[in-house]
Amino acid sequence: MPATTRTLFQSIPHSGKRAPRKKSSSLIPGRSETTM
Repeated sequence: MPATTRTLFQSIPHSGKRAPRKKSSSLIPGRSETTM
């Protein structure tokens, strides 16, 4: 894994990194709806 990917993962909260995409969208329903 390149250093850039590691930094991005560190920036993302643990819940977002561990939880699947479905849980990630739950954190931001407004944004997820706009993307869908």
